[in-house]
Amino acid sequence: MRKMTRKNILHNLRVALNLSLDYALIAGFIYIHIHLIPGPFTYIFICWLIGIKQFSIGESLLHEASHGILFYPKRINNWANVLVAYPFFHTISHYRTGHSKHHKLLAQKEDPLLIRHKELAKKKSFYVEWFVKPFLGVQAYKKVIKVSEKLRQKNFKPVVIFWVSLVGFCLWMGWGVELFIYWVIPFFWCQTTLVHWSELTDHYMTEGHSRSVNSWIYNFLVAHNGGYHAAHHLRPNIPFYQLPTLQKNESEKITTDWTNGFWNTYWTIEKRHKANQK
Repeated sequence: MRKMTRKNILHNLRVALNLSLDYALIAGFIYIHIHLIPGPFTYIFICWLIGIKQFSIGESLLHEASHGILFYPKRINNWANVLVAYPFFHTISHYRTGHSKHHKLLAQKEDPLLIRHKELAKKKSFYVEWFVKPFLGVQAYKKVIKVSEKLRQKNFKPVVIFWVSLVGFCLWMGWGVELFIYWVIPFFWCQTTLVHWSELTDHYMTEGHSRSVNSWIYNFLVAHNGGYHAAHHLRPNIPFYQLPTLQKNESEKITTDWTNGFWNTYWTIEKRHKANQK
């Protein structure tokens, strides 16, 4: 067994702090809605805040775990399933399988993300894909179908056990409704929408192979530096907190489109999508 170094210990502490803060914020959002500002309109706002932090954990940090760099050593990284994967109806190994293929085949015709984007490019309205379908719950419905299919697979048995145990515990404690409205709905509606936008942002209609987001709000509050996407593709085994330095030091080697945030991304892609229709 490899000896833990001081660097690895500090890394684990840093990741644990980020992970704890993400979960603490979710708990805080729930507390605010239940005890301080209840109501249906407040719930929609809180739902999206929860979904953002679910994205931070169940997409950004799960992504780190899929590369084997969330925690050291790797056996601890794999134990992180219960924190970053199972609550989001996923497993680290399953995420790794699809994601590693994307890395190996980046911008090649066999890249699974590129295949989906080629189908999207044939559709007339990008506005419908970016706004209408997500907000009407079309992406959520697709996610429900996808999750139900995965849960029937043998390798998703740990996820089933986790959720049966969690639902049973919450029902026993009288928290069944809370679990549904403060976790399940934000996940299938909001977190799924954010993943959808993230995938489009990263690669759809780029002039190079990737798009990077120059926004501290996105990188710090939402995606754990996921906006430095081209830098990540250059060095996929670099932890998320080192990506800004990597981008700065290796900028000449990093080919990327830059965007400044949500609206700039949408209008950039919308313009290129329309031009592609001609």
